[in-house]
Amino acid sequence: MVREFEELLALQLFSMVITMMRAIRAVCLLAALACARARAPLDRPNIVLVYIDDLGYGDMGYTGHPTTRTPNIDRLAYNGRVLSTWYSASPVCTASRTALMTGRQPPRVGMPGVINSLNVEGLPLNETTLATLLHDGAGYRTLAIGPSSMFCKAPFPD
Repeated sequence: MVREFEELLALQLFSMVITMMRAIRAVCLLAALACARARAPLDRPNIVLVYIDDLGYGDMGYTGHPTTRTPNIDRLAYNGRVLSTWYSASPVCTASRTALMTGRQPPRVGMPGVINSLNVEGLPLNETTLATLLHDGAGYRTLAIGPSSMFCKAPFPD
C-alpha cells in the first residue's frame, strides 16, 4: 500500500514538473516574440536573457542531454549566442539574480540572501539595473518574467 502511494506521488510530481516546463517554454517564447516586435529590424540585436536556478550545463537538449527534449530553447541557442560561463555571486536565487541584474555584490545593495513576495525588502529603488541601462541608454523595450522577489519594494516601471 505504501509503495503504491509513493508511485502515485512520484507520478503526480512528474506531471507537475512537465506542466511547469511547458509553462516556462510558453513564457520564453512569448518574451522572445515581444522583444522581436519591439525593435526595428537590423538596428540592434534582440536580447533574451534566460536565467534558471539549479540548471546544470548538460540538462538541455542543445547541450546533449539524452532524454530531455527542449526544441524551442535549442532553437534559441542554435540561432543566437549562448553565454555559458558564469560565476555566481551567491548560491541562492534572489541574491544571484540581483548580482546579474545590477553587476554588484548582493550585500552592497541590501540583498544578501533569499527574500520572497511577502517580504518588504527589495532592490533599492535608486539601483541601476541591466534593464534600466538597456531601456534608457539604448532604447530597448524591456520585460521581466518569472520570479521577481528582488523587486518587492515597488511595481515594475512602464
